[in-house]
Order: sequence, then structure tokens, then C-alpha cells
Amino acid sequence: MPLESHRVKWRGLALLLVLCLLPLSGCGAGNDQHELEIDGDESFAGMPNPGSLSEAIALFGYPNQMYGGPGDSIDCYVRWKPYGIKALFQNWGAVGGGQTCAPRRDFVLTSVELRGAWHTDRGLKVGDSIEQLTSIYGIGGGARCADEVGGEGTDAWTMRSVKDPLGGPGSRLCTLGVIVARGKVVGFLMSNQNASE
Repeated sequence: MPLESHRVKWRGLALLLVLCLLPLSGCGAGNDQHELEIDGDESFAGMPNPGSLSEAIALFGYPNQMYGGPGDSIDCYVRWKPYGIKALFQNWGAVGGGQTCAPRRDFVLTSVELRGAWHTDRGLKVGDSIEQLTSIYGIGGGARCADEVGGEGTDAWTMRSVKDPLGGPGSRLCTLGVIVARGKVVGFLMSNQNASE
């Protein structure tokens, strides 16, 4: 074989090696490809609230975890660890049958917990103090957004709410909440405005 053809083969192999290793280098991988911004109670990183499970998978990729609720197929719990997303999707049409978490287009976002590098469209971010929360949103406590969000000393406060369509008089549904622990913001919560707990 002529020397020139060996050079072409080695250059081709070197190019192939670079192309194979490029995704591992972090170039365009991980949560760099999405700005982790929460837009009011309307969307997070471009994911509409409410949106479908198939929309979420198209946006964030296949989840690290996806499983159904105990004894039924209406609940689908999903987690994208690189983005700090833990979500519940539901399909009330699946009562009494169907596959768990399928078809994905029929499962609608009910609630989501966002932890990690998230920030709101008004500038509040994970790691900010309660003083910053009060300065930006005018709250430093108040109405609870959720009961179970973490261990002892962790709480969730309402940032935005709507009238609960299935609740009693004066009942509100938290559509955007902040999770606080040890005087700091540690995450956010969002709920579907059309869902009722």
C-alpha cells in the first residue's frame, strides 16, 4: 500500500476519534443546552405548564427515571437528574387500564420540583437568601405551597396562586412556589393551573 493511503487512513481514524469523544467533553452536553429559567408559572426552560410527557422528553431527552404510581396507571413519575427536575404527569383517561406512562402524549404535567441551577424570570435563584426572596417577590414566609418537599427545616411558600376550581370558598392552588431551607432558596415548585390537589 502506498504511504499516502496510510496517511489518509490515520487522518480518518483521528477525525473519527475526535467526533466520538466530542459529546463526552461537555461540548453542548448537560444543562448548558437549556437556560434553566422559570417563566412565571407558565413554563420552565421552554417546557409549557401544562405540557405533555412527550414534549418534556423532546426537550430534556429520555429521563433518568420513569415509573407509574402504585396500583394504577394514571400517575407517571419522571426525573431528569442533570436538570434537577422531578415531575408528576397524569392521564385521567387511563383510569382502569392502559400502560404505565404511555402513550406519552396523553400524560399532562401536574406538578414539578426544580432544584439545582434554576432561576426565575425576575432573578431569584437557588442559593439566594430569604432576604433576596423578600426583596424580589415581597414574601418571606406565608402561605404553604406543599406539605412534603424535603426533610425537617424545609418549607415551601406560595409565590403565585389561582382559585382552586375544585376547592371550597377562598381555596387557592399554588402554581409557583419556592422551597427554602436554612434561610436559603433550595428549589422551586410549579403546579398545573388546571389541576386540583
